[in-house]
Amino acid sequence: DHRDLHSFPTRRSSDLGFKDIAAWDLNPENLKDLADLKIDGVDLNSDFGDQVNISGQFDLIIAVEVIEHLENPYHFARQLNSLLAPNGTVIVSTPNIESAASRIHFLRSADFRWFGDYFYRGSGHITPLTIWQLTNIFDRARLQIAGQSHTMHDAIVIRDKGGLATYRTPLFALAFYPFMLGHRDGDIHVMAVQHRKEM
Repeated sequence: DHRDLHSFPTRRSSDLGFKDIAAWDLNPENLKDLADLKIDGVDLNSDFGDQVNISGQFDLIIAVEVIEHLENPYHFARQLNSLLAPNGTVIVSTPNIESAASRIHFLRSADFRWFGDYFYRGSGHITPLTIWQLTNIFDRARLQIAGQSHTMHDAIVIRDKGGLATYRTPLFALAFYPFMLGHRDGDIHVMAVQHRKEM
């Protein structure tokens, strides 16, 4: 059930002992299995920092697979800054369009992996972002990437069959892999973002 994907980070945070949790989704129906927690319908394309009226109070914000769905990631980052407590952290994840898999996919289809018409219509992925772009987006919002990792460390090319992920490494991918610059490993970026330390 896709609703489990929406609520998993919130439920896991609750299981780990975090208190005073707020769960937001454009469609609160996606979070109905979190009925014991505070749930709000929030449009993250809007001035949601003003809408929820909880400025500067969040010690932890989890935005798992969110930013690629939004029209203006710069606006989203500014809103995160307004909500984040002085020593707070935002966990952000988004598809790695610089991955070896995405680059090979782009050569074949002219679309980044996880983007294109199929994902636009099915998942609402509208904003592919490189690490360079993400770094600048957060910097302009007076935030910084304090830590970074990715999923599927050993995956070079991933092919989905019937909802199951199978892994394969064609010879041509291996041939080009050593010459690829940038963030070629992993499928999904995972970043810890904090207030920028001013000099």
